[in-house]
Amino acid sequence: MSTARTARLLVPSAAALWTFALGLWGLSRQNSVWRDEAATWQVARRSTAEIAQLLGNVDVVHGLYYLLMHGLFELFGPGTTVLRLPSVAAMAVAAACVAALGHRLAGPWAGL
Repeated sequence: MSTARTARLLVPSAAALWTFALGLWGLSRQNSVWRDEAATWQVARRSTAEIAQLLGNVDVVHGLYYLLMHGLFELFGPGTTVLRLPSVAAMAVAAACVAALGHRLAGPWAGL
């Protein structure tokens, strides 16, 4: 594998791993949730029929997110870690994309 290709893969991977690790570090340290997290927790614990009924009245823009969280709650339980983990994963993906873009436009140091 060439050095350029290694750097092209290493820079976004390093950014994603670093962001994910920092996100996990503070994930469930607090015993409280923010208002938006409480709203998501309250909706995601409902049945899919109740979520569909809710989306007919309010919050239709959050429908896919509520269904994703409902599925995660069914699989792993409704804890704060499960509630916050998708946001941490999304931040890690975003960090990888920004690092890859910076690497492509201005070199590996800009990517980091």
